[in-house]
Amino acid sequence: MPTKKHRITITLEPEAYLAVVRYASATSASLSRAVASLLQQQAPYMSAVADALELAKRDPQAALASLERISNQVQQTAQEMAASLKSQADAD
Repeated sequence: MPTKKHRITITLEPEAYLAVVRYASATSASLSRAVASLLQQQAPYMSAVADALELAKRDPQAALASLERISNQVQQTAQEMAASLKSQADAD
C-alpha cells in the first residue's frame, strides 16, 4: 500500500547530525523517525513563522506583531516543557 507521507533528502551540518543521533538514541528511534518526530513537533511553529514571513511581504508592521505573538507562544511552551521535565525529575 503506497504511503501518503512525503520523502525528502537533507544534508546536515555535523552539529545538527550529532544532535539527531543523540535524540534518536535517547528515544530509541531510527534517525529518520527522530527527524520526522522533531519536525512534526515543530510543524505548528514553522507554519506560524511562514505565515508571519508571508505577512511581512504584504504588511511589515502587522508582521512584527505576529512575530511577537509567536515568540511569546514559544517561550510559554518552553516554560511548560521545563516545568514538566522538572516534575518528572522530582518524581524520580
